[in-house]
Amino acid sequence: MDYKMTPRFDNVSQLKFLHGYKDLPHNDNRDRGIIRLNFDESECLWRSVKATTGRIFEIGRRHGGSTVLLAAAAGLEREVVSVDLDPKHHEVCQQFFDHKEFGKNIILYIADSRKIVPGNLGLLFIDGDHSYVGCRRDIITHWRNLDIGGLCVFHDAVPNEGLHFTGDTMVLNHEPGVSVAAAELIVTGNAIKVDSAGSVLVLKKLK
Repeated sequence: MDYKMTPRFDNVSQLKFLHGYKDLPHNDNRDRGIIRLNFDESECLWRSVKATTGRIFEIGRRHGGSTVLLAAAAGLEREVVSVDLDPKHHEVCQQFFDHKEFGKNIILYIADSRKIVPGNLGLLFIDGDHSYVGCRRDIITHWRNLDIGGLCVFHDAVPNEGLHFTGDTMVLNHEPGVSVAAAELIVTGNAIKVDSAGSVLVLKKLK
């Protein structure tokens, strides 16, 4: 795996080692790699971090790739708090977490996402329980802590063609429960859609 251990990254393409592609990304599920996001989804998450300020809270990190991306996009000044019930950190991600500079503002919890309340948030990334009930509980718990104008990023919320490379063009890659829970925020006037890529949906908090 070709990667450079450095405390700072200038763009999301420098994190291609998290996806595993060599030349150009596929922008479908072949790019998921360590990060478990397609490359265009990573670009969207990177944009969302750059469009916000303040603390970042991630629900669901599994191998730790998305946590590395959040911290890389945030720089060394913003705090990144991540919670997962049963993380399985990839060795590469663990090296970044242990790095004296890169990892200094990363706080990792192994816990139920509803038991961790990190305070005011500029960005909330929800990629944990993908059932409607589980996703809605995460929203109810943490929406109040997201700043007005802050961004909430959902993974697996948008039907997309990420699995069409398998030859089955009838398959839409998303989690319906997440889609419904996110859509309710728009219908109720709590948020508006501001960005999306692949299965990633980005909402801006209105109230």
